[in-house]
Amino acid sequence: MPHAEVMHDEDHDLMKLIRKAGRLHEEGRDSDAQAVYLDVWKQADKPEDDYHACMAAHMLGVMETSLDEKLRWHVESLERANRVQDRRRQRASTHRSTGILATSTDNSATATRRSGTTAWPASTLES
Repeated sequence: MPHAEVMHDEDHDLMKLIRKAGRLHEEGRDSDAQAVYLDVWKQADKPEDDYHACMAAHMLGVMETSLDEKLRWHVESLERANRVQDRRRQRASTHRSTGILATSTDNSATATRRSGTTAWPASTLES
């Protein structure tokens, strides 16, 4: 797991890709943005980089059109956010993944209601 300094390093290769994907999404180029976020997801998954994987999964869930896939990505984002353990997590008001955690929880609940799913994976409820 990367240290907080690496996670918030704006020059980190994965942060550069995340910003690029965000710009593509803002430009309405969602298929291009999804491809970049998926690339971030794959790269972040290899070294167990939960912070960047959480961010990528969250945005993949936001852009996904299928409710089942939307829910899957948001649950994945929640699971990754729960694994992020560094000193910034204790300061919830300034930690990016905390904001993602709250948004993913809301998005997951909405997707769950729409899909008719009633069970939440136990891992998403752990703190």
